Amino acid sequence: MNDEVTALRALVDELREENRQLKEILRPPTNPFYGRLKLSPQLAALLNAFYHHNELPHARLDEVISLHSWETRGTDRDLVYERARVAVCKLRALLRPHGIVIDRVQGMGYRMDGANKRKLEAIMEGWQ
Repeated sequence: MNDEVTALRALVDELREENRQLKEILRPPTNPFYGRLKLSPQLAALLNAFYHHNELPHARLDEVISLHSWETRGTDRDLVYERARVAVCKLRALLRPHGIVIDRVQGMGYRMDGANKRKLEAIMEGWQ
C-alpha cells in the first residue's frame, strides 16, 4: 500500500512539473513586463492587467493569478479575496521604489490611475 501511495505522489509531482512547463510555453509573449522589475510570471501578468484596465475586482485578479500558477487553486470567496490581496501587496512592494502606486477601491478591488500608468510607461521606454 505504501509503495502505491509513493508511486502516485511521484506521478502527481511529475504531472505538476509538466503542467508548469506547458504553462511556461503557452505564456503570452506580448506581456512587456515578463523578465522585468524582478517580477514573477504571476506578478508580471497582474501588472499587465492593471496596465490595460482601470479597475480590477478581486475575482478578475484571481483569474489572472491562477492562469500563471503552478498549482490548482480553490474557489472559496475568502480565498479568492486573500490571494488577490497578497499578490497586489507583493506587486505594490516591487513597484514602490519606482514611485508607482496601486490604489485599493473599497468593496471592489484595486486600481492603477493614469498618472501611475504614465510612470510605468516612462520606465518601459527605458527598456528599449
